[in-house]
Amino acid sequence: MRGIFNKKLKEEKGINIEEIEATSYDNGYDDGKSDGKYEMQIEIAKRLKKANLKDEDIAEITDINPSELKDVN
Repeated sequence: MRGIFNKKLKEEKGINIEEIEATSYDNGYDDGKSDGKYEMQIEIAKRLKKANLKDEDIAEITDINPSELKDVN
């Protein structure tokens, strides 16, 4: 039933559900990787702060904006 509906959408409206699903999955995957990388940077920054490194050094090591480091505990 879904296949018929998808085919009709593609033919009548130019909407390709399979393409939208694949693109959405890829974008979600990329977003997840990006979010994971940022979380990793934050965790590294937390540990470096506990080791009493200067914010400037932490920013250089992690590529986190120095203004964001103020919120990292």
